[in-house]
Amino acid sequence: MKIRNFCLVLFVLLIINCNNTKQLKFKKLEPMIETKANFYLLREFDPVLSIYSFDVLLYKYKANFKKEKNPVLYKEINLKNGNYFYCNLDEGYYKLTKKNDSSTEKIFYLKNNTEYFFQLYFFTKSEGIELPQFYLREIRKEDALERLLDSGKMFQVEDKK
Repeated sequence: MKIRNFCLVLFVLLIINCNNTKQLKFKKLEPMIETKANFYLLREFDPVLSIYSFDVLLYKYKANFKKEKNPVLYKEINLKNGNYFYCNLDEGYYKLTKKNDSSTEKIFYLKNNTEYFFQLYFFTKSEGIELPQFYLREIRKEDALERLLDSGKMFQVEDKK
């Protein structure tokens, strides 16, 4: 009985906390700026992996990534379940990686006056309790819009500059 009451109280507090946080739902794509690239990073809602929250690090290379070994940290993005991140970026080379995990990274080039969509997703090999593997891939604009609009569960991560 005590456990049931505790779980009920915990559930109610969780619901209250979720309702008190202001989150911006996706409505439309941001307008293009000729001197910048529009960058979107999506993490779809997944009930199985909803307890996991990951910090993704976005680095900017000053020049070519082949010549430069240590890019500058541009942004730390905390992606929770059903979140997406948007920002305008200068043209150039960038690297995305999961915080404290250098085994997975994605290096890419952004051009001005272009939209880019990346999806963060996870894969687990077994059905038991296991930390998922982190993957990042570029996706088509149509696929990104489908995920952003159809789910109704995508909320924007606040860009704290």
